[in-house]
Amino acid sequence: MRVFGLVMSGLLFVASSTSFAGAGVGQLKCQSDSGRTEIEAEILDYGDPSMTWKIDEQERSLSEANGGSAFVISDFEQGIFSLNGLQENNVHFVLNAKSETLKYEEGPYGNNLTASFRAVIGGESMDPRQEGDVRLWMELSRIVVNCEYEYSL
Repeated sequence: MRVFGLVMSGLLFVASSTSFAGAGVGQLKCQSDSGRTEIEAEILDYGDPSMTWKIDEQERSLSEANGGSAFVISDFEQGIFSLNGLQENNVHFVLNAKSETLKYEEGPYGNNLTASFRAVIGGESMDPRQEGDVRLWMELSRIVVNCEYEYSL
């Protein structure tokens, strides 16, 4: 029984010490050709991304601190990058890379990655220029941004 306890303690130590091994952070920066729309996001391996997006200098933020949640779906090899967010008051944000434009380069040990792509801000995204709790959804499918993404451990 004592051996079992030692083995379990050892396994727990290994699991706890490796569960965050390789925890990294990604930085996403996007801007439209006109410069009117900007997006910045910090994407963590563990936890929700935090982000801000601006149109015509009007800004919205999304983070756990202000009641938001977000998630990223990515598979650079397949040309997939999607950033999605929801806030308590239903402020949505959807950004999808145009897969044919996604170019990436991985470091030799997988400990860093750089990517560039054009992306579309989805039609269900909230217009940051709207005041208060007004839910006027934009026709955002026309907003295309150029993005740079950097990830490192």
